Amino acid sequence: MDTKKPATLSKRAAPFRPYTLVMFLLIAFLILIVSCTRCSFGSMRNPKQINILSYNTENLFDDIDNGTEYPEYDPGAGEWDSDAYYVKMMNIAQVIRASCENGPDIVALQEIENDNVLEDLKENFLAGMGYRETVIPEAENSAVQCAFISKYPVSRLKTHALSVNGYERNRFILEAGFLIGGRELIIFNNHWKSKSGGAEETEEQRIEAAGIIRRRLFELAEKDSRKDALVLGDLNENADEYIRIEKQYQTALLPMDMSFQTAYFRRSLAITSVREKACIDGDQVVLYSPWGELPGEGSYIYGGLWETIDHALLPPALFDDSGFTFESFTVIKEDFMLTDRGFPFRWNSENRSGYSDHFPILVTLTAE
Repeated sequence: MDTKKPATLSKRAAPFRPYTLVMFLLIAFLILIVSCTRCSFGSMRNPKQINILSYNTENLFDDIDNGTEYPEYDPGAGEWDSDAYYVKMMNIAQVIRASCENGPDIVALQEIENDNVLEDLKENFLAGMGYRETVIPEAENSAVQCAFISKYPVSRLKTHALSVNGYERNRFILEAGFLIGGRELIIFNNHWKSKSGGAEETEEQRIEAAGIIRRRLFELAEKDSRKDALVLGDLNENADEYIRIEKQYQTALLPMDMSFQTAYFRRSLAITSVREKACIDGDQVVLYSPWGELPGEGSYIYGGLWETIDHALLPPALFDDSGFTFESFTVIKEDFMLTDRGFPFRWNSENRSGYSDHFPILVTLTAE
């Protein structure tokens, strides 16, 4: 439906007088001068900022018994019920609203149960924020998924299934394109396998996920070397994982400045803290990770140590001063989200308080 209103005249036009012509020409001249000035001095223009939040919500389930939820989030069993659901949704919405002025333009969420939760979050708990799109895969027998809420229209959508020993898992890598000012930004929303069951024993599953991202970035770059893309999500792997395990085995993320077998390049994602070293060339996919420029920071705490498992990984196209350009990376740590020790104030169903065991991360891009 075309909602554009027809043009109307609210008043009858006044007779045209000579001094009116002079004023008209003067105003036209001033507009021309201003326009030329803007054309000549591009640095005076303010590029549009795009804020993108990535947030692991720590098991955001609804209050309906679907049969797939974790036992502690089964409505009517234990501490999870409609009241707990309402408070948790209010708290997650509070974090999203507080992450930046006017709220982020795109929100990449992890650990969302289903589209009921996502729509409820958008329509009721984030009402008035301007969100118009929601995206979540349909997956049978799945407890949680990755999802998007966006102020911009979705231009493309792909899901990438992971397989373990030949069997597909029901958690997907979610790839979506967003149309922003006539340009497309592709975002990969990830929630890779946790280390439950052993870090080395589960590493192969994270390597498989890295391989999917790697292949897709190659495919996109082959079609358009300047295609803008962003890799987000909870990868359950530190930026310096390979260093932490003392190079004992291959990891899904490999620091570019470390020595490792060349064969590792064919399956893992190489990352760098030097923006100029990001590249997609030959058999190499090297992505920029902002964590290298934030020593001592983290988004998750384990064993009393900060971990950098929530990621924003950027390909070279986000540094070419065309289309979208990387501006900043921030860990969101508002006072209300912190414990007395400065750790994430995670959700507690028993006393109906808290947020998540992860801090969200915010990426800001500029769009010319």
